[in-house]
Amino acid sequence: MATPTDPGPHLAERLIVSTIAATWILWLAGGLYLAGPALGWVLALLVAVSYYLAPALPADQRPGPLPGAIWAWLIGMAAMLAIAMTLPAILRPPKPAYAAAAVVVAVTPAAIHAEGTGLPFGLF
Repeated sequence: MATPTDPGPHLAERLIVSTIAATWILWLAGGLYLAGPALGWVLALLVAVSYYLAPALPADQRPGPLPGAIWAWLIGMAAMLAIAMTLPAILRPPKPAYAAAAVVVAVTPAAIHAEGTGLPFGLF
């Protein structure tokens, strides 16, 4: 039973539980693809705020150091983001030389019948 001094569930726990509880509503509205990343960013911001405010928190509420697995994940995600941002530029084929100097030919009735063939410039 909850006592008056019990602070209740933490904000992050409430966010996760309410997102899980609203799964079908989010699915019906087409929001599952938005809810997952949004929840992840909100939780990441909560962690960042808790580390930023750590000196002002009481000693028993200060967050501990991040585990090595989380640092590895963060480094991997940063590398994937950097690769995703630069890979299209690396894989893009160079523009051909003729694309830079496009020649526009005006086709007029006089030019079509210049050779008397009925085709532009007597190509055939």
